[in-house]
Amino acid sequence: MLDLTFLATGHRQHVFVRTSPNSDDWVYKIPAAPGYLVPYRHKVGKAPRRLLSKKGVRWILFDAPYRLGRAFEPRASSSTPRPLRWLAAPLRVASRIGATVRNRVFLAYFRRARAMNFTTMLDVLERLTRAGLRDHLVPFQIIRQGSATLRIDDRTVSYDGPMLMQHRVETFFTKQSLATFEWDELVDALHALWRHGFALTEKGENLGYRSWALIDGHLRLADTSSLSTDFRLARNCLRDDFLAAQQNMVVSFHGESEMATAFREFFDYLRQHVNQARLDALWRIDVDRPAVASGGASVMERSPTTRRA
Repeated sequence: MLDLTFLATGHRQHVFVRTSPNSDDWVYKIPAAPGYLVPYRHKVGKAPRRLLSKKGVRWILFDAPYRLGRAFEPRASSSTPRPLRWLAAPLRVASRIGATVRNRVFLAYFRRARAMNFTTMLDVLERLTRAGLRDHLVPFQIIRQGSATLRIDDRTVSYDGPMLMQHRVETFFTKQSLATFEWDELVDALHALWRHGFALTEKGENLGYRSWALIDGHLRLADTSSLSTDFRLARNCLRDDFLAAQQNMVVSFHGESEMATAFREFFDYLRQHVNQARLDALWRIDVDRPAVASGGASVMERSPTTRRA
């Protein structure tokens, strides 16, 4: 049984390292369990659309608790009818109870959904390996059924289930990093995934500023949780307005500095080759048209001069 200590958490996964002082060079990822393994400190947010497909369900879960709470805030005064003043306190309590129950339902739902998403991710990683694309990812090992003692703050929790072992690396997000790798490596990695019917469904990952790492000077995908074979979802994430908003967010964060200029140049170059049109042209062509030589077209179809930061 593994003995693991909590390192970090994300939207879909919790990350652990070996508890031993002589820790190995791997991290261990398991499905995120918000509100169970680690405290859930954020708003539950919007529930999946399928869960709220009927207006009545939405009204019960969202509108009714909110309206009750708003209607009977401490505005009751001597001018408020006495029956309403009597009802104010119990209705406020009912509103809070309703919101708490709703949140617990959502937390249970999200816990189950994260577990299912994690299993699907492992399936995708196995298919991706069979397609010969493993070299575009940080080295990993799949554990379909593992056991571990998880140490989180001052608690210990037993875990039995799937895990992903991954080589421990540092992701990049600095101006200096942009000058240490060939920008075409990111383009070629994304195009190779698309050619075999795989894609990333996070806008920041498609723009390279999140979830990628450098290993021996070469770019590798570190966060595999957004890998998908869903073409419509992949295409929607490459909408020009989505990518522009992400680019503007990063550039604006750095103001008028040299770093902002470097990121702007990087994003402008990247978006010439990472967009919906390129996805449409490359999607699954190495699967559906095996006569096409694997890996060659993505570079040849761009400018003949490799662009480096």
